[in-house]
Amino acid sequence: MIRIDYTEEYLVGQPGPNFYWMGNQYDYISILASIHPLACADGVEIVLTDLPQITEINGFKVVGRSTESEKWYLAKKTGKEIAMEVGCGLWKEILVSFLRITFSPCHDYLDFDEDEFFEGRIQEGANFVISSEW
Repeated sequence: MIRIDYTEEYLVGQPGPNFYWMGNQYDYISILASIHPLACADGVEIVLTDLPQITEINGFKVVGRSTESEKWYLAKKTGKEIAMEVGCGLWKEILVSFLRITFSPCHDYLDFDEDEFFEGRIQEGANFVISSEW
């Protein structure tokens, strides 16, 4: 089971806010098929916390949306909802990052600020950390 935490606290060497996904290697493998549609076309929405592989720690609803817009959000917090609103091209990058951490227990920081293709479009909203060490 992947646990998702959104916290203002300092975590894994990063000051808050932090959007922290914790699971093991096999949890990330099992979720790839469920979220794959986000990387295939814009206009797709999946309530990630409704998936059987995910649990949210602090009562937030986490939604993934593939959208073609002027601004994208890796972690847009509104009340008790966190929305990941990015284009399907960036969802592909996120899925590849999820796959990459399945080969051994490790963690990764998803940071697209310096990527030339995405530069200027992405509002992080929080540090996005994924871990397969749990």
